[in-house]
Amino acid sequence: MLWSIATGPVFGFGAYWFVQATRTASAHAPKDWRLPLWCGVVFPAIGLLAIPFPQLLGNGKGLAQTGFDSELGLPLAAALLLLRLVVTLGALRAGAKGGLLTPGLTIGALLGIVLGSLWNHAWPGVAFGASQLSVVQHFWRHP
Repeated sequence: MLWSIATGPVFGFGAYWFVQATRTASAHAPKDWRLPLWCGVVFPAIGLLAIPFPQLLGNGKGLAQTGFDSELGLPLAAALLLLRLVVTLGALRAGAKGGLLTPGLTIGALLGIVLGSLWNHAWPGVAFGASQLSVVQHFWRHP
């Protein structure tokens, strides 16, 4: 219960910010001659980021599953959280179209891993999967 009280506002603000950021990125996507230029910059940059972090490719389903299986540590999860936000918003800003459910779930799972890892340092002995499960349940109830 303490986990939910402490992290609920963080997830709520994060979800609100994610929706606003994706709407803004999509709204500012070029629809004229600049579209190929944006794509020519953003998508190769994503490819370069994917060399050291191949988990960034795709819609995020595999990355979310990796997180749920507790196969990510705090440093990698924090890096992937920031990079996944950059990749998602960059692709939308460049003009990519697509759904946001899976990328949003992935970002929420990564945020859960980061916060759960920090929580376990402050309150040792809590099952790590329990904090992640509460995150997933929260997002499925409040998309």
